[in-house]
Amino acid sequence: MFLLNVLIGHRPDAGPRLLWLGGAALCGAALVRGLHQVATFSRPALELARAAVEGLLVACLLVMGLYAWVFHEAASHAMHTRDLTTISVSSIVLSLLTIVASSERNLRLRLAFLVAIAMGLADIARVYLELTGNTMWPLLVVHGLLATGCFWALGTYRISRPDPEQVAYSRQRIIPGTLIMALIGLNLAALSVFRGMGGLHWALIACIVMLLWAREVIRSRQVALNSRIITREANSDALTGVGNRRALKRYLSGLATGRRTEVTAISLDLNGFKGVNDLLGAATGDELLIAVAHHLCGAVESLPGNVFRLSGNEFLIITTAAEADAAAFANRLPGMVRTAAVTVPGVERVVLGCSVGLEHSIDPDGLTEEALAQAVARSGLAMRAAKADGRNKVLSFDTQLDSRNQRRLAVEARLRDLLDGGGSVQVHYQPVMGMATGRMVGAEALARWTDPELGSVPPFEFIEVAEATGLIETLGGRILQTALTELQEAGFFERGLRVSINVSTLQLRVAGFAGQLLDLLRQMQIDPAQVVIEVTESVFLSPHDVAGQTLADIQRAGVGVAVDDFGTGYSSLGYLHRLPVTSLKIDRLLAATLVDLRTQSIVRGVVEMTKGLGLDLVLEGVESADQETHAQRLGVGYAQGWLYAKAVPVSELITLADQLTFRADQVPMPVGNTAPLA
Repeated sequence: MFLLNVLIGHRPDAGPRLLWLGGAALCGAALVRGLHQVATFSRPALELARAAVEGLLVACLLVMGLYAWVFHEAASHAMHTRDLTTISVSSIVLSLLTIVASSERNLRLRLAFLVAIAMGLADIARVYLELTGNTMWPLLVVHGLLATGCFWALGTYRISRPDPEQVAYSRQRIIPGTLIMALIGLNLAALSVFRGMGGLHWALIACIVMLLWAREVIRSRQVALNSRIITREANSDALTGVGNRRALKRYLSGLATGRRTEVTAISLDLNGFKGVNDLLGAATGDELLIAVAHHLCGAVESLPGNVFRLSGNEFLIITTAAEADAAAFANRLPGMVRTAAVTVPGVERVVLGCSVGLEHSIDPDGLTEEALAQAVARSGLAMRAAKADGRNKVLSFDTQLDSRNQRRLAVEARLRDLLDGGGSVQVHYQPVMGMATGRMVGAEALARWTDPELGSVPPFEFIEVAEATGLIETLGGRILQTALTELQEAGFFERGLRVSINVSTLQLRVAGFAGQLLDLLRQMQIDPAQVVIEVTESVFLSPHDVAGQTLADIQRAGVGVAVDDFGTGYSSLGYLHRLPVTSLKIDRLLAATLVDLRTQSIVRGVVEMTKGLGLDLVLEGVESADQETHAQRLGVGYAQGWLYAKAVPVSELITLADQLTFRADQVPMPVGNTAPLA
């Protein structure tokens, strides 16, 4: 730039201007380059050192460029001290106002205006020194070091990448933007004082400032609109339009910031939703979800609160209403959900029920985010308890539920440790008796678990936990292998006996289950006809469920399929004709009331039906001689219960088999089968 100034020295008026313009361009390019470099690295030690060096270069270029411009202009043009002082004071005031008015805590912005303040103070000091006749070189050195330090920090400071959720463009941004434009105009005015600009120049300056200000306003409004759209999409459920988990987190944070003292969380789960999806398709399920969300949003308008969708068929309502009002609202939800019906061709109306749980939290000092999150979790626990207690119920959280949840977590942890360590639960066996002979014809394998820390854990408890946590595939597989291995080693199958093993519907839905079972039977040289898989009626709800196909595959290979707890579930007669069922097991609840004439009529009808379909019939829960007598008279083929024996380890089972069994060729053949069926 010095050489350029010499070459154009014959035009004294153009040289300083080109020098200033070139220096300004160079300084600006260096600043942009430096900030870009600093913005893109991850700040290890080497990169931090490089940023510091680049920042120092940027600072030196800026300070030298500014000084070259200021002192050259000051030497070339006379300027009144009054004008310089007025401009400097105004520059300082505008810079301070901009820093205070800015809603963004941006260190870079503040550093830039601190530089402007420092230079304004230096100009005022310069006026003072000129008036008093003192030298100003020490002041210039101090000022230069200060400006260099500020620019160095400005160039080295890493550009932060704010979370889009936290970027809020509002009208408040126009205030600092306006002040910045005023500051630019003030500096342009200073330039006009140096050069003696006229009215036309002032008009041009005003136009430039106004255009820049208008551009900032338009840009801020457009960005604000885009930001609102992005925020709404990021915080809304795509299907129903209600808030999602991200929105819930922000909402709870806002409640905590506002020091809310009373909040109720209401969790809602749609009962039977999966069946709708499986039977009628996902489109119908989506229509139901949209209808439910619409009804919930309309209903919550009567309360101060919001609706969120947490998962496929689970909604959450957060309200700041009084406890009594929130509880009354929660009790109305089951009826409200039933009104959210959809019409499907071939089906008049699809209506769902719901299970509701709620938790009310109150803190006079204001609820924290942790307390609010706990309220949400507790409402979910209450909802699941309501669902397990019979569905379509409304339950409030209490300490008993909390204890139950702690117990469940403990069971899950111990069960996971057991399975991860390669272990399994124990298997006991309850004999199945032939009613015509009083002889043992097989046994049912039943899981038992005694944990060193938890003690005896009931099967329904750990099986439910295993199904809910995804451990059922591993647990069920180990139970199956343990039972077959123990019975094979004990000579159970050599006696012509059959074993029935309970299998979860979730296991049947695992790809390859049928192949794994049949491979295991081949490896252990066990006749498939001596094995029965017991399932509950829920496995037959969907005709297209992969579980039904799995049962068909294993039944074709000779493995029996028994429906457990028949008479207490769905008891649809359609699946008996459609699916590969070989036997039914009447639930112990009917056995307990078998002396009742109505129960006898029901059992007699089931006996006639199974004979007509060629199915075996087993009565569970026989505990008295009267029950046995009625069962024999009604024509029940097989029975099991405490009257004969409790579930025992395999060693005791073999002892019972030696006492009760007889040769396989003497076993009376049940109707429709080729071997006695447990």
